[in-house]
Parts: sequence; C-alpha cells; structure tokens
Amino acid sequence: MNSFYDGEGNNIVIESEMNASVLDYLTDAFNTAICVGDSVTEGVGSVSDYNKVKNYSYPTRLAKMTGWTIENAGKAGLTALQWWQQIFANYDYSQYQVALIELGLNNGLTDTLETDCAGNDYTAFADTNTGGYCKIVEGIKAQNENIFIVLLISSGIGATTKDVINKIGEKYNLPVIDLTDRTYMNLAESKYHPVLSGGNVDYIHLNIMGYLAKAKLIHLGLGEAINNNVANINSMLTVIASAE
Repeated sequence: MNSFYDGEGNNIVIESEMNASVLDYLTDAFNTAICVGDSVTEGVGSVSDYNKVKNYSYPTRLAKMTGWTIENAGKAGLTALQWWQQIFANYDYSQYQVALIELGLNNGLTDTLETDCAGNDYTAFADTNTGGYCKIVEGIKAQNENIFIVLLISSGIGATTKDVINKIGEKYNLPVIDLTDRTYMNLAESKYHPVLSGGNVDYIHLNIMGYLAKAKLIHLGLGEAINNNVANINSMLTVIASAE
C-alpha cells in the first residue's frame, strides 16, 4: 500500500485506489510547481534514445493532470550533492507553490543524516549526497517558507537510500510518496521501461507509458498528501493570497 508522512511525523497508508483517486482533486489547491531531480525527472528514456522521451516526462504529464505550470528542473546523471552545487542557484523558489524532490538514484544517500545535517546553518552541512539533499530542502524553504515540499522515492532505488529519504521526511515533517509501492501499478514491470539494443531492459529509466504511469501515481499521492496537510496548506495559501 502507498504510504505518506502527514507532516506531523505520522505514517499514513492508502488502503485502496478509490481512497486515493477521490482525493486527487485537491491538487487544484495549487497552480505552480518545480520538479527537482535527475534523469527520471528530466524524462530520459535510455542511453540509446536519450532525448526522445523528454517531452513525455512525468512533470509534463503531471502538468496536464493537474493544470499546474510546472518547471522541470531534472538533470540527468546528477547526485543530490551535484544538483545542489550545479543547479540549485538557477531557480527562484519564491515563484513556486510546490516542490517535488526526487534524487538519490545516482550514488544513493548514506545513512549519515544526523552527522551530515547537524546544526542550524544548512550551508555548512556536509558535502555528501545526504548533506546535499538536506541543503536543497532547507535552501528552498529559506527562499519560500510557504512552499509545499514533497519527497519522492524513485522506483528501483536502493533500500538504504529509501530509508534515508523517509528519515528526511520525518526530520522536516514532509510528505513522502513511495514510487516503489505496488498497490496500484508496478513501475518495475518491464512494459514501463525501454528496451536497449540486444533486447536488455533498462529498469532505471522509463518509456513514454512508464512516465505516464509514474505521473498518475504521483497525482494520486499528492491528493493524499494534501488531504493530510489541509490546515497547513490553507495557512500557506492564505499568506500567498494576502500578498496578491
């Protein structure tokens, strides 16, 4: 079953597809988002058709489902630390209402959260992938305290990295959408992945239908995450509305 942190440290489980699908209308609460990530955010199909799938990336599909204006800030091949070092400064996070973060496929995250992300100055966090991930979260919040941040666990990600992302969700009271969950569809199925020359399947990247399926899972997860944070989100949106 899909599970999410509700923003108060509680793990919430969706028990049926109906429970999730009736809540996805809640994404209407927002208008803009930025998707932080690597190749599976950017929309890479595989090494052999690197650019062919990008127009069908999950941010593109999710934009159609939600009506949001979405910035695809995925960059293939980057670790969490590299994204912080090379990409973070390119964006003004005050312009977005939602930030989806999906990092950790490249070189993973180490279970060193307490030491790598200690202290009150996030810019002084360790130059590790775990430290870089936390720098991204805190850096976004530093620019926009009213942004709704959601963490994504990639399909095919390692067990340690998955555990660390959940711990980061707990640390910052952020919802976590687990895309390795198989309640509604199994993104690990070969039909959702590109076939390389020689017939081998690339089980990391997705094909066009795979990114569509991924976007739908995220859409369902967002509805549940928003439902579990209605009071906080209402406060965020009230602040935004008062500034308009």
